[in-house]
Amino acid sequence: FFVRGRMMLRCLSLLRAARPSLPLVGLGSTCAALIGGGVCMAAGARDEEEKPVDICRSHYPKGLNAKFMNNEAINFFAGKGGRFDDPDLREIAAEKEKICKALGNLKGLSVADVGSGTGIMLPLLNDAVGKNGKIYALEISPPFVQYLRKKKREEKLDNVYVLACDNKSTKLASKSVDLVFLCDVYHHVEYPHTYMTDVRRCLKDDGRLIVVDFYNDPKRAKNHSPEWLRDHIRASNYSSIRILH
Repeated sequence: FFVRGRMMLRCLSLLRAARPSLPLVGLGSTCAALIGGGVCMAAGARDEEEKPVDICRSHYPKGLNAKFMNNEAINFFAGKGGRFDDPDLREIAAEKEKICKALGNLKGLSVADVGSGTGIMLPLLNDAVGKNGKIYALEISPPFVQYLRKKKREEKLDNVYVLACDNKSTKLASKSVDLVFLCDVYHHVEYPHTYMTDVRRCLKDDGRLIVVDFYNDPKRAKNHSPEWLRDHIRASNYSSIRILH
């Protein structure tokens, strides 16, 4: 799952029967690993209620996603100079066209963009699915939900539907989407077993899960110090998903 680059793309094909792995697709310092597989679901599903993941309290003093809930978050993350949108500050922003292309043919598909943030991928995804497709932009942050709805109106993203979700559920109907896409989001999932089980629920039987996230290896850090990366991600969460053939 881990290929060269600061970020990675993991494409888990959710098929009833396993199929051969697809070749790696180079994206500069971001790479796409397109991986065939069987049904993907949260590992170690439990009957008892899941506890939130452990986090570095010095790195996240107010909680894992608290900084996104503040009404001032949009000023910090969006637009030129914004931590999400500026290609000089964020590798995802610089490589967004290549990432979208690596997703394959999306024409006519229903896609869930989980943790859509400032909607950096939405214009590309909107065009990629075409008039018969749908993009569900999911967000837990009220300020980002409002921002995304404004973006949809102003940029005429007719195939985009902005939905408020929470930290345990997508709020999507069962077997309603062809693709679930988490781009630079998975390390902010507070209840990985619970949430990824819900992701599996909303996927169609032949659906796909695609995750783009940090390397689980501080030695590979390029844009951040190893100490920052260690505190920002949770190593244990990368064991929360497995492929069951």
